Order: sequence, then C-alpha cells, then structure tokens
Amino acid sequence: MGKTFALRRQKILNISPEIQTVENRWPALFLESRVLLWPGDSVYILLQCLEWRICAESHRITNQNLQRLFFAVLDHHTERLLALSWEVQGQMRSFGLWLSAILKTYDEMQSRDVNVRRTAALHCLPALLLESDSEVFKTCKERESRNPGVLIGPVCILAIISDDEDAVSLQPHQVSIIHEDRVVMHSFQSWPDAFLALIGVVYALHLDYPKPMSSSFLFIQQVFLNIDCE
Repeated sequence: MGKTFALRRQKILNISPEIQTVENRWPALFLESRVLLWPGDSVYILLQCLEWRICAESHRITNQNLQRLFFAVLDHHTERLLALSWEVQGQMRSFGLWLSAILKTYDEMQSRDVNVRRTAALHCLPALLLESDSEVFKTCKERESRNPGVLIGPVCILAIISDDEDAVSLQPHQVSIIHEDRVVMHSFQSWPDAFLALIGVVYALHLDYPKPMSSSFLFIQQVFLNIDCE
C-alpha cells in the first residue's frame, strides 16, 4: 500500500472516485483484521487483531499515528468533557436534554470500561458545540437493521443495539461505517474504534466533514490531532 500511495492519492484528489471504485482498485485499504499466530511455550495462540489499514493511509497523509494520538488525547480530555456536560446540561435546551440522556445512561452503567467513557465523551462533544449528531452517529434496533433504509447516508457510524435497549447506548454490540449508502467497514471492537476509523476514511478518501458535525470534526482535527487547516 505504501508503494502505490502517491498514485492512489493523486487519483483520489483529482478524480474523487466513488467509494466502490476505490474498494475495487485498492481492496487492501479496507481490510480490518487479520489472524496472527503468536508463539509462546511451544503453543501457538490464535489472536485476532485490528489491522488499521485506513489509519495507516491517514498516517501517510498526515504523518501522524492517528490511533495512538487520538486515544491519548481523548483519554486526557474525557473527564473534563463529561464534567462540562454535567455542568451545562440544564442550560442548553434541546442539546441539554440530549446531554442529560447520555449522562444518565453513563451514570446508570457504572462501568469502568474505558471505551464506555470514551463513547460518552464523544457523544457529548457535538451537543457541547450545539451540533446535532443524529445524521452521523446513527443507532438502530436489531430488528430494524435489515431495513435498507438504515444504510442511507453519505458518511456515518451505524450502531446496532438490542431491541430492548434504550436509544442511547454506549456499548452497542455491532458498529459499522456507512459511506454512499453502503457498509464499507464493520466488526469493530468498540464504538470509539469505529469513530477513529471514520476519521481515517474521511482523510483517506479526501471527504468533506459531515456538515451537521463540521465543528466537532474540526475541533477533533485541531485539538485532538493537532492538524492545522489547510
């Protein structure tokens, strides 16, 4: 993938091909996982690990290790984002109601899982910036997941939750990335992993930030990833 980067980047910037064209031309860019055999005490342990091809592509573009940098900065700001959300939820009308719903779910879970905290913070960020995340952070019940209508969207995350779960879920059992009305990546280990891959897709395919959350993505670009606007 590194050897073909210059040609691939030139075509993406100049032609803006459809996602299916990119997938067909460079399928390895969208491989999410591989199986590794790890030797130990004469026993081979089968490990499944994410292979961040999209993040590797973004590294070539930005010269940043997106995965390491993003999660380090997110973890640094998570508690402050959640604390700020608690402080202002009663002052922000409709956005405050959404913050309250996120925080209520987070509080009731009483989870020590770092990905639950990360998910809560990332869901709070758009509301704090007075942006609606409904077109970018999509959630559907399991019984609705086979409906083709749930795939409609230019670029977004689709989280599938159990039929008995509330609309606010910080630990969905399946997460996918949708682009041009089709699933392009799926089977993520957590919602924050999917969000990071979404950022990678935006950079790798030279996409505009989703308009409903443009300020949120710009905040992440400048504060989390320390990438200046061109």
